[in-house]
Amino acid sequence: MRLLFIHGIAQQDYSEAQLLGIWSEHLLDNGLDAGRLRASEPAMAYYGDRLYTWTKGDAANPVAMGLTVENDELDFLAKTLDEIASANALDEDEIEALAYAATVAEGTQAIAQSSWIGRRAVAIVSLLERISPARGQFAARVVREAYIYLANPGARKEIDDIVRPRIGSGELVIVSHSLGTVVAFNLLRELASAGADVQIPLLVTLGSPLGLHEVKKQVGGAFAIPRNVTRWMNFYDKGDPVTLGRALATSFAAGIVDTVVDNNTDNAHSIAGYLDDKQLIDILAAVL
Repeated sequence: MRLLFIHGIAQQDYSEAQLLGIWSEHLLDNGLDAGRLRASEPAMAYYGDRLYTWTKGDAANPVAMGLTVENDELDFLAKTLDEIASANALDEDEIEALAYAATVAEGTQAIAQSSWIGRRAVAIVSLLERISPARGQFAARVVREAYIYLANPGARKEIDDIVRPRIGSGELVIVSHSLGTVVAFNLLRELASAGADVQIPLLVTLGSPLGLHEVKKQVGGAFAIPRNVTRWMNFYDKGDPVTLGRALATSFAAGIVDTVVDNNTDNAHSIAGYLDDKQLIDILAAVL
């Protein structure tokens, strides 16, 4: 049984081989049999450098960044951060006070502040970073890069064209994280509709943003387990700022099996914290 990893955001500083090694090492260190992993011919669908290029605005027809963020992108970011603020019970008066002051937290400088929407988004990220130093920065980055993938046809096509061949044909297990779960869902739904010869006995999503309302609006279509997926297992930490602590079976599609984990990292979204979960190891051992 082949095994494919699909990573999330901010992986541009790694190579495909490095990421594959890191993910594999976590699984091995936490008890996955080395022979079983080797027999699965694990591969990493790597698009981190291309996503980073689109994020920085260096590709053709990029989504604008920094102080020239497009209105649609800023609206998406603001609405999603509002959703995150509500899920974290952030105080509305404090959000407004920080917005008026236009306080800038580390890592949020790319959010345009020339409008009330932008200042409010920065305020929410600032308050999230008070809860956890990395939480606000990661939430903002995941939301923005999800928008780039979902709303920019050029970025989405390029990333899909990288990942689709790695899925290939036949049977394979997919383990995806963060934005990678959105990429995996979109491609598997597309391949199922096209009648492609691919079967996924197990799809694993880790720290998925698919349950966020604005992400769902951009994904569109039917929210259902793709026909080529036999079992979809979702792992989430209730403190993960990207998942908002939501089970995908109730926030995205019926039939998904949700498992709560303890992602014992600074931001509760780290891939390391998810790959170290013993429940995940046991499930992979049983199917590979």
